[in-house]
Order: sequence, then structure tokens, then C-alpha cells
Amino acid sequence: MVFRTVLFTAVCVALTVFCGLGTALLMRRVSPWVRAVIAAVLVMVRAMPAMVAASVFRWLFDADFGVVNWVLSRLPGVDLAKRNWFTDPWQGFAVIVAVVVWGSLPFAAITLRAALAQVLPELEESAVLDGARPFQAFRHVTLPVIRPILLMVTTLTAIWDFGRCCTG
Repeated sequence: MVFRTVLFTAVCVALTVFCGLGTALLMRRVSPWVRAVIAAVLVMVRAMPAMVAASVFRWLFDADFGVVNWVLSRLPGVDLAKRNWFTDPWQGFAVIVAVVVWGSLPFAAITLRAALAQVLPELEESAVLDGARPFQAFRHVTLPVIRPILLMVTTLTAIWDFGRCCTG
């Protein structure tokens, strides 16, 4: 029981922070109107009550009328008609992780986007001009600037995801 709780929390936190950082980095690169659309969608997701999100995901993965089964069954060689995702414990675990990450992603993405706005473009540009590859520039220039916010997001996400696991 304790192992599953720790595993659940670790997987949810890792996915939330990784996807949140990816979304924040994406928001830096897209045009302003796309950024506004992404931000609006993230706010709507954050405003969605947990029970509504759980019901939506239950419907998405429903054995009879689930959208996921229908979409995946359209792939060549894949037959997931009447597939119940909740009979296998690991598949049910994955669906529940997806629900939690879905609910936690907006906070992480918007907060990390704000942190990335504090990174001076001149610093990144000078690192690239000095021969750093994009990942090296991110690791040695961007990451040190956003590290305190990244730590805060990781800590708060761990607390909230652990609470979600233990309360229901």
C-alpha cells in the first residue's frame, strides 16, 4: 500500500513537472494568439471540478462507448473494442495518473511559463553564440534561473498529488 502511494505520487509529480515544463517551453515558442489559446485552455482545465474531470475520463475510457477505444481501434492491427481499462490494475493506474496529471498540469505550466519569462533572452543568445547546443543552453543558463520556481512547483505538486492519492 505504501509502495503504491509513493509510486503514484512519484509518477504523477514527474509527469506533471515534465509536461508542465514542456508546455511552458512550447508557449515561449508559439505566436501570441496560440499562446493565448493554450493559456485559456489551461485555465479552463484548472477550473474544471475534480468530479467532472473524473467523469469525463471515465467516459473516455469506457468499455462500450469510450473515445479512446474507438480512436485506438482505428489504427491498423489494433482491436480494442469492448476493452475495459479498469480490469487490469496497471492500466487503471495509468488512467488515474492521467486524470491527476490533467488536473495538475495547468498550475505547473502557467507557473513555469512565468518563471521562463524571467530568463533574459540575451543570456540564452550569448550561450548559443558561444557554441552551446540548445540543451546545453537550457541546462546551464535557463535551468539555474528557473530552479527555485521549479522546486516550488515540484514540492507543491508532490503535496497535492499525495493528498489526492490518500483522500480518494
